[in-house]
Amino acid sequence: MTRILLEGPIGTARHGEAEDLVAIAGVSLAGLLASLEGLQVTVRYYISDVPVTLEQADLQLIEVLHGAADGSLCPRYSEMTGYLWTDEKGMVGGHDLIERFYHLQCQGKYAAFECVVHGGGDQ
Repeated sequence: MTRILLEGPIGTARHGEAEDLVAIAGVSLAGLLASLEGLQVTVRYYISDVPVTLEQADLQLIEVLHGAADGSLCPRYSEMTGYLWTDEKGMVGGHDLIERFYHLQCQGKYAAFECVVHGGGDQ
């Protein structure tokens, strides 16, 4: 079992030409989940207006997701407009973490995020 812990500000990360990927402490969520694609994981996270550790968050309401990890970063380019963008996907058990973080307007807030990989190889 492997435990991945991210604690820090929610913001953006770079990947190739993309500069606006959802990230915690500078780590892209879609990139992390893409590296774990197909493995069974449990994700716990807590979002706060002030810096928080996972131990502090355990005392509060914490979101828990379990299921297969599925993530990708797909650079896109429009030949018509010249516009560049990256589609990012970060899902756990069918729950879209990227959309949750966008809809909760988490930019500038802090997160304690833990991803436990169950068997299937240590990352």
